[in-house]
Amino acid sequence: MKRRLDAAILGALATGTLVACTGEMGDASGGATSGGTPVTVGNGSGSGNGSGSGNGAGAGGATGPATGSGAATSSGDATSGAGASGGGGSGPSGSTGAGGSVDVPVAAGEWYEAPNSHMEDVKHNVNGPNMWDVSCVISCWSGGGYDTKRDRLIVWGGGHGQYSGNEVYVFSMKTMSWSRLDDPSNPPGVDVPYAPDGRPTSRHSYNYLQYLPAIDRFCTFGGAGFYWGGQTGTDNVDCFDFDTNQWDTDVSTTPSGVNGYSFSAVDASTGFAYQHGPGGSGKLARYNPVSATWTTLNGSTYIASGYTATAAFDPKRQKMVEIGDGITVWDIDPSSNTVVATNPQTSGDNSIEMGGAIGLDYDPVTETFIAWDGGQTIHSLNVDTMTWTTYAPSGANPGPANGNNTYGRFRYVPSANVFVVVNESNQNVFVYRHTPDLSAPQWYLDMIAN
Repeated sequence: MKRRLDAAILGALATGTLVACTGEMGDASGGATSGGTPVTVGNGSGSGNGSGSGNGAGAGGATGPATGSGAATSSGDATSGAGASGGGGSGPSGSTGAGGSVDVPVAAGEWYEAPNSHMEDVKHNVNGPNMWDVSCVISCWSGGGYDTKRDRLIVWGGGHGQYSGNEVYVFSMKTMSWSRLDDPSNPPGVDVPYAPDGRPTSRHSYNYLQYLPAIDRFCTFGGAGFYWGGQTGTDNVDCFDFDTNQWDTDVSTTPSGVNGYSFSAVDASTGFAYQHGPGGSGKLARYNPVSATWTTLNGSTYIASGYTATAAFDPKRQKMVEIGDGITVWDIDPSSNTVVATNPQTSGDNSIEMGGAIGLDYDPVTETFIAWDGGQTIHSLNVDTMTWTTYAPSGANPGPANGNNTYGRFRYVPSANVFVVVNESNQNVFVYRHTPDLSAPQWYLDMIAN
């Protein structure tokens, strides 16, 4: 079923006003099948002495302190050196480091459900205004990113009148467990870019969240739907530093036409990020994270809303693909300031194109785009032939996609050649393996490493 833009959103897009959004999500289905034998990836482990504010000990990586008070909730992971909270302490995780490996017991063509993997199990105990419903971190039009250095899915969001918390959550693929990296600002920011403590205000994060390997930061490219009113946003780029668990704020400013209900993707071959603004006046711009500079590109065409869009990038063919109320493909030359945008006619079961805020990422093994919009069904787009193939995996069932969004919470994991998705704060995390390979191909691993 196609998502519907309500009248308020349509009016806002026409006037340029930033507002929060509502909508509904359907799911897709198909009949093709795939399969394989169960495989696991890696058996390494990290070591370290990361500590929490109770008596927990981290399982790997560099050590780092964790502070806080209240009931024990935070959990450590094999890469963060984060202490699991113990005793009466409930601190956020300490500084990050490398260590361990990913082990996912799932066969090709199957889904796996990670047991006891509810994000809300590590929620904070801060008693601030409108901070009780952490489900909004995921369900209120919120996206995410994937930290390829530490193998963690990153989730951050909230905003509008639903949730004021601005804390960062990560799911470790090495331990299949959640950690909360900080506590929410209290008092929170209200209709301004930053809270009184200097951290970014809670917001709807849509598809403008990305992890940037070139600078080892998790960044938000502007923002919309601020807490409380939802009518405010910012052009500022803010980036989270995993070594300090602090935000680097206002490191850059998105160009005109690039912010709002935007969508973004990262080119693994160059480290550049690309973001497109909503509607007919939206523009495509390239972000160099090393120099923190933007370049607005010529030749883009995009007429849909933006807030229903999810994008991903093929680094081999230099194509950025957006799905949501249709399909748009940009052919990009990283040495040029001009792009070619098309709305191609695709074959096969292309019903996924009329979804909204779906999960979408690039698969370097098959060199296709993998899309998900609920249930077990997987869709694959070959951009050489513009053909969709539908798969019906077996195993666990992730259930319906979140009623508002998936965006960047469906991500490819290069170290294990799987896809990971989280739907709700009180549901388990799910992992899908498309092909039997134990990791991404070496050419792709080299890209993200360099």
